[in-house]
Amino acid sequence: MDKIKQENWSKRYKERTEELKPPSEFLMNNIDSLQKGTVLDLACGDGSNAVFLAKQGFSVTGVDFSEEALKRLAKFSAEEGVNIETKIIDVDNKQEVLGIGKFDNIVISKFKPQTDVFKVLPQLLNDNGTILFTSFNFRQSEISDFSRKHTLEEKEFADLSDKISLVKLETLVEHGKHIDGYIFKKN
Repeated sequence: MDKIKQENWSKRYKERTEELKPPSEFLMNNIDSLQKGTVLDLACGDGSNAVFLAKQGFSVTGVDFSEEALKRLAKFSAEEGVNIETKIIDVDNKQEVLGIGKFDNIVISKFKPQTDVFKVLPQLLNDNGTILFTSFNFRQSEISDFSRKHTLEEKEFADLSDKISLVKLETLVEHGKHIDGYIFKKN
């Protein structure tokens, strides 16, 4: 695990206000695409999506590499009266990701996984499982100091695995940020 990156993110979470950010608009608008049951929130941060999903009746596991983010998630989930299992893992390490378990759904928001990690995600899905994935697209790097290497190129993740099928790809502006939203179903 990259300790410097981990420390930088923990510092960012410590500096945030004590309010839970709103969940992803793409997630809220496409929640009916998810299977009832379990959700893995990969790179969950401090849990805006995890808390939202738990309040909708999903059994949620949130994983992140920042201990500070998961502490905040525990605080927010307690305040909202929901139970969310959390695990600290290196979300860029495919072996650690493979060890998480099996789920009906995987949600990834505002995080661009490594290609090798994304390719193993179908192995974590139960039959008919869904991946709902959003991240910043390249337009965000054109209007801000956000590094292009952390943004999505056009249709970058559309055909990475033959184990899932692309159901939806949408480019949108969410909370003032340029985002691509993908929905995949397990074949």
